[in-house]
Amino acid sequence: MISSLDESIQKEFDIYCYETKNPFDNIEVCLDYFESLSNCLFDIKDYLNDIEKLYVERRLYRKWSQVIGSKRRNFSVPNPVFDEFLKLYINPIIQHIEIHPKAHGGENGWSTKRSLETHLPVGTAFSFDMEDAFSNVNIRHVFQFFYINFNDRKFSGFLSFLLTSLDRDRRVLPQGATHSMALFNRILYDFDAEIEARCNERDFIYTRWVDDMTISSSNSLEMEEFFGAIKLAEKYFSVAKCKIFFRECRIRYIYLGTLFNKIKSLKTVEKKGREIKLCQ
Repeated sequence: MISSLDESIQKEFDIYCYETKNPFDNIEVCLDYFESLSNCLFDIKDYLNDIEKLYVERRLYRKWSQVIGSKRRNFSVPNPVFDEFLKLYINPIIQHIEIHPKAHGGENGWSTKRSLETHLPVGTAFSFDMEDAFSNVNIRHVFQFFYINFNDRKFSGFLSFLLTSLDRDRRVLPQGATHSMALFNRILYDFDAEIEARCNERDFIYTRWVDDMTISSSNSLEMEEFFGAIKLAEKYFSVAKCKIFFRECRIRYIYLGTLFNKIKSLKTVEKKGREIKLCQ
């Protein structure tokens, strides 16, 4: 899900896969994009020779799985050489592309505290999480994102294979890579725009911190008033049913490591994992 896949763009992806055995076969077409968009003084060709070797040997990412809480998560961390290339060339390209102003997680100038301060004063708050966030974004979503922005099949194909990693039998955004959060934030632009428009109709405030959505009202409301957000979200992705929270702000609570109370202030507190804890 995440975003609907345009049939004509997916045909472009299919053509790319049919014509291309190795994404690096088209690297000359991509060089002008990298050099014009990244403004980096280093010679990109020095990196690409090493990265092609890593790609062919399937060593672009170091992979492992880890149990966090009750869930096993698969991590894919870029090889140090590839990671440096991402920071110099790829991340500037991604960050150049428009992001919705309500998507704050990992973006320059935003902290969880500052993001939540945009909700003040809070009378009622509603929050929910996306289920398996990065693994819901597959290579076709990534190709479509770049094709919409650059209208170039070969460049979009090259980036989509470089920036996704095999997870079982699917290529998806790698959890643990430097580019994944910025790319994820921008791929969800249509969702952010639609849910914010609905919230504005109700005088609600909406923000998203990666895969955590928060909606608030300055008034004291019943939780049924917020249920439409879940229905809307499920047009785009699966919602984690065990991570839907409704809070009336007569009590204090911690969300994303920040303490809310019913007066207009926030106090940063110790964050323990991603738990939400009620404060007596």
